[in-house]
Amino acid sequence: MAYRLSALRVCSAYRATSGEAAYVLAGMLPIDILAKESRRLYDKTYAAGESSAFRRQLARWESIERWQQRWDESQNARWTYRIIPDIRRWFERNHGELSHELTQFLSGHGGYRAYLHRFGHDESPCCPRCGNVAENAEHVIFDCPRFTAHRTRMEAVADRRLTPENIVEFMLESTDAWNQVVRELQAIHQQLRQEELRRKQGRERTIMSRS
Repeated sequence: MAYRLSALRVCSAYRATSGEAAYVLAGMLPIDILAKESRRLYDKTYAAGESSAFRRQLARWESIERWQQRWDESQNARWTYRIIPDIRRWFERNHGELSHELTQFLSGHGGYRAYLHRFGHDESPCCPRCGNVAENAEHVIFDCPRFTAHRTRMEAVADRRLTPENIVEFMLESTDAWNQVVRELQAIHQQLRQEELRRKQGRERTIMSRS
């Protein structure tokens, strides 16, 4: 439990985020896999005759392979899996810090009406612009016309249509690519937050007028 909470803090995720997603986003090996890695390194017969550096590297590769298999087979965090299917590429990236807004997008847990409605913080899960369509991370970032300008700026830099399947690939290409996505996500989530506050204030005024 403490290890999961540590992962949530590292990646700035909400507490409802699954442990599986939090470990991937934070780049933290699940604790049981990490424990097995340590036991392998204490076993003198493991990769006997090799240097300590090679043994550590080999043990880590094997740990990531076990983690990847678990990630492939998990029934949880499938939105995060869709965006980050390859743990090794994410884990071994050379740039890119997580922000609260980026983690909301990558986890699907955040200021989206579908998420807020799930926990009783909004009266509807639907997009206020698109009608009977759930306002979730995928809809907001890739489809909703409210955020076309942000999407267009990202795709101009990426020189391709961005999808859940290729956006992280683009972000991993360079620091500039990563920062471009983060900037647009911050602006998008700021607008979502403002809209949420306006809806909340409207509900409060309605309640007061009836009292």
